[in-house]
Amino acid sequence: MALLVRAIVVTSIAALGKATTSYLVSRLALSIRSVLTTTLHARYISALRPLLASPSPPDNLDQRLAADIDRLSTLVASTLNAVVLSPVTIASYTWQLAQLSGWGSPAVIYAYAMIGAVGTGLLVPRAAAAVARKDRTEGDFRALHAHVAAAREPIVFLASSTIGHGTRPSSAADSERHRLDEHWFSVRGATLRVLAAHFAVQLATELTSYLGSTLNYVVVAIALFGGRYDHMDAAELGGVISQNAFVAIYLVFKLTSLVNLLDQVADMAGHLARVGVVAELPTLKAEVECDDDELTTSFGTTQPDGNICVRDLDIVTSSGQILVKDFNATFRADQWTLITGPSGAGKTSLLRVLAGIWGVPNDHDVDESASEVWSTHAVYLPQRPYLVPGSLLDQLTVGLAASPDIELDRESVWRWLCALGLDRSVLDINDTASHSSPWMRNRPLAFWTGALSPGEQQRLAVVRALVQVRDRRRRWERAHAATVGVVALAPRVWVLVDEGTNAVDRESEAAVWALLREAGVSLVAIAHQRPPPGLFDTEISFGST
Repeated sequence: MALLVRAIVVTSIAALGKATTSYLVSRLALSIRSVLTTTLHARYISALRPLLASPSPPDNLDQRLAADIDRLSTLVASTLNAVVLSPVTIASYTWQLAQLSGWGSPAVIYAYAMIGAVGTGLLVPRAAAAVARKDRTEGDFRALHAHVAAAREPIVFLASSTIGHGTRPSSAADSERHRLDEHWFSVRGATLRVLAAHFAVQLATELTSYLGSTLNYVVVAIALFGGRYDHMDAAELGGVISQNAFVAIYLVFKLTSLVNLLDQVADMAGHLARVGVVAELPTLKAEVECDDDELTTSFGTTQPDGNICVRDLDIVTSSGQILVKDFNATFRADQWTLITGPSGAGKTSLLRVLAGIWGVPNDHDVDESASEVWSTHAVYLPQRPYLVPGSLLDQLTVGLAASPDIELDRESVWRWLCALGLDRSVLDINDTASHSSPWMRNRPLAFWTGALSPGEQQRLAVVRALVQVRDRRRRWERAHAATVGVVALAPRVWVLVDEGTNAVDRESEAAVWALLREAGVSLVAIAHQRPPPGLFDTEISFGST
């Protein structure tokens, strides 16, 4: 009975040890992933501007920051678990073998392990490259599935039409299925290349392991024929040879186990190559053909009547293509300016220059009419609004600094929502008079992007812009509270509208312009549809002769 209890205790301790080791390895992987993820998130967010201006940004950054980091962290933790105690065990067996048969025996085993490691290591770069390529194709495959999920409705609505002679897909749904299958076969091909590369690495490691098992005979032979055991009788010699073989086999096993880790190292190297690109994101530069210190991105002035004057400006893409040459214009702070022209003429690119996203070569200046540069940035209304998961309060305050300075004037916001017809669709409650819970009600991103129409999303973005305008003015006033005449000196906030009302009806569009006019902002707008007469003071036409 005592023996049974003892066996159960020993077994339980062994099971607890293995379970604890597995748990600690998983925790280590989680810690590594947490450090990598938070660090690279900071790098990624800080690199959004150069990424926007880069002609060839890295592919599938979301996958690199999610799946690739996860795989890398798991492999690193597993590898560390395998090698952390190996030096102690290897040192112990090395010492024992040296005492039994001299230092020549472990030297032979070490030399063999080194040869095996070098030979196997030559195969690792090929396997790592194959893993990196597979990660890229997996990311493309995932991105295409995300595209299909986001475009379900237009795919369904798109009418079927015959294409080609029976070998091409005949509808939008069939076309997407065909494209998904093509990407899958790309993933399959990349996976087969990874399997082939791993096969070569595993073959080398297994050969190293199996051939290494014969080294115990070499070790015994070295000591035996070297005369180390000449003084022993047959019985004593048999015991020493058996012990020598046991220690040699375990030393070979431990060393070749480290060689076997090269298969994991190949995977780690492939994932690390993908993740490492994110770590280098801040070094990405917009490849405009001028030096970085020769770029001007200034925009704004503290004077209420400050105008933006552009003289002989070339608008150049990040790839070096000239969209607009010798552009001249004056954007008056007391007037609204409309920019028109065909698609691709450079209208949005001009806004990117004004917003400081694209650099301007130093021989084409953007001059401020006053001596100081604005302390605030322009408010941007894009064609596709930026929405986030969360509450209405989150939608309205995104982009504002997370500080006690955020004071949302809910009465004004409520008036704006009602004026734009969003009081029911956004808050979605029966009792709209109580403004407490609806502001804080968390909603998934699918609500904001799916339940709201494109026009409602644009109108919600207008309300957010009005909140931002008021926040910028309030911050400026607080910063200059001790200045005499602060109200008179308060700067005009510029609003840049890039097709930001193209999805709303005429009545709602008129309400949008009325609210922006009421807010007293300076405005530059891009529009393809002709706005109501008299709304804009100045019109700039791109592409006209």
